Amino acid sequence: MILVAAACGAQFAARAADYAPLEVAWTGSADSGAEILETANGSQNSPDEVRLVSQGALGEDDTSRFYVSKVLGITFANIQISTATPAQGSHSAWASPSSSNASLFTAGLVGGVRAPWEYGATRLECEGALRDNFSASGFSTSGPAVNVRASDNWSLLANVWQDMPVTERLGVYAGGGVGGGGYKLTATATDGSVASAQQGQFAWQAGGGATLRYNSLIDLDMSYRFLSFASASSTLTQPGLGGIGSVSSTMTASELFFMLRVYEPFQWAKHLRNPNFYLPE
Repeated sequence: MILVAAACGAQFAARAADYAPLEVAWTGSADSGAEILETANGSQNSPDEVRLVSQGALGEDDTSRFYVSKVLGITFANIQISTATPAQGSHSAWASPSSSNASLFTAGLVGGVRAPWEYGATRLECEGALRDNFSASGFSTSGPAVNVRASDNWSLLANVWQDMPVTERLGVYAGGGVGGGGYKLTATATDGSVASAQQGQFAWQAGGGATLRYNSLIDLDMSYRFLSFASASSTLTQPGLGGIGSVSSTMTASELFFMLRVYEPFQWAKHLRNPNFYLPE
């Protein structure tokens, strides 16, 4: 019995040693690739080595990648309307320039390519945006107010942004873009005269922002943009008289955008099955 008990005790001790937790030490590099855990007493040439390889990054940061962004924001728009040509009477609403302001909801979609290089990354993108209807009273230095409405407010711009890293996850960027845009202007004075046109003209923007890396496939983005449309002419009409002249209008805007940027969107079917897709780094 003593021999049996001793044999059982030895076998139990051996099995306990098999299931004892291993001491591990971090030997991974600063690279974003595989993370390696090894036994404290082992080495890469030791048979006792234990290597646990993580699933790795979902995307590659050292290659050019396509992305799409969903844009939501607030536009603080200003529309200026010039003095009418030819000059109207001193009591006319069009005798002096007017200015009006309104806050608009903005939504947009962006598609682009991010190309990393030595000092950060350059992003080339196409940005389309639609803005809510503009409605406000335009005030001038003389004459009555003008009720200004701008609908069908859109822009389509080609942008270039330069990304600069601040930390491993936080970055800043600056840049701008050029393209086109437009809006349907209807400005009505108290005497019934109306300036109207379907505007479509050159547009440009400049700005900057900050990005927070959620994981290798998702960035959160907050930015400021200054947007300007080129001046465009509108026909001025008076009830019973028809066309009595023209005015020009210009829209500028300060915009605050919030964006969700997702890389490799055409591989979502694969990424959605990966639990790391939903987790921050």
